Amino acid sequence: MTTETTPRALTVRLPADLYAAAAALARRRRQSINALLQDSLTSTVRTAEDHELYEAFQRFGAHPDGDVTYADQAQAELAMAVEVADGP
Repeated sequence: MTTETTPRALTVRLPADLYAAAAALARRRRQSINALLQDSLTSTVRTAEDHELYEAFQRFGAHPDGDVTYADQAQAELAMAVEVADGP
């Protein structure tokens, strides 16, 4: 994701039923629809990036010279840090 801090405007067209469901969810969470969309997009992008990284590691691990067992401890520490950062 970008580190630029200037927000960008975006027009989104949603079917009426999706908009109503999103508005209701945002109210229950006590947040704006804008914040709900930002949270959702952040999660979607993070999931896609994680999947791409996983696939890259799978390809590397399948390579004959792709021994990554030396990195097991670092990977465990990273997974723990992600769990703590993401919360319950």
